[in-house]
Amino acid sequence: MCHYVFVFLVAAVVAHLLPKQSHYTFQGVGVNNNYIQWAPNYKDIHGMIWFHAFGNCTLSFDQIKVEVSNVRFFHAYGPMPKMYCESESGVCKVVAHLIT
Repeated sequence: MCHYVFVFLVAAVVAHLLPKQSHYTFQGVGVNNNYIQWAPNYKDIHGMIWFHAFGNCTLSFDQIKVEVSNVRFFHAYGPMPKMYCESESGVCKVVAHLIT
């Protein structure tokens, strides 16, 4: 019995020490009437995404329009969207945090 408990505890410690990445940060910039370019450009991951947008612009993705006036926070679920930028100032800036 003691042997099984020891094996379980060692397995739990090893699993805890293995490096995992579950939080990704993306920075996006787009010019007026163009798509946001994300850096780094991961395509295969999805999860809950928190966006932090700056400037005076309209962001469109997945049939959703978000009006940004100075600063705007919003969230979505899924893969990183193709986000379209419409801005009178010429530039859209977005920071995204994706948690898997």
